[in-house]
Amino acid sequence: MKQTTLQELVAQLMNLSIDSEEGEASRNTPPNKPSKYGIKVYVLADSKTFFLVSSKIPPGGGTHAPGLPVPTQAVLDLVLSVSGTRRNITTDNYYRSIPLSMELKF
Repeated sequence: MKQTTLQELVAQLMNLSIDSEEGEASRNTPPNKPSKYGIKVYVLADSKTFFLVSSKIPPGGGTHAPGLPVPTQAVLDLVLSVSGTRRNITTDNYYRSIPLSMELKF
């Protein structure tokens, strides 16, 4: 029986989607007080099998590549593992921008 490698499994994933999840990281904050801290995780996953292809937690304080918004940089980092495979990747309005379109075009 042939063993399937991770690269072969990822090559079969065709229903890719990018989304973000936000969670709270607080220390015993009273329930009526808004949390001071949050963690945003950007995720590239297969929407049919729920297989996680890649994820990214951007650094805080607004540190990212100069000239690119954080969501644009997150998408570019996430799609590195599947670039050149001619897949369609679905996102929501949060990730739509002209700079991202121009970066993905080339």
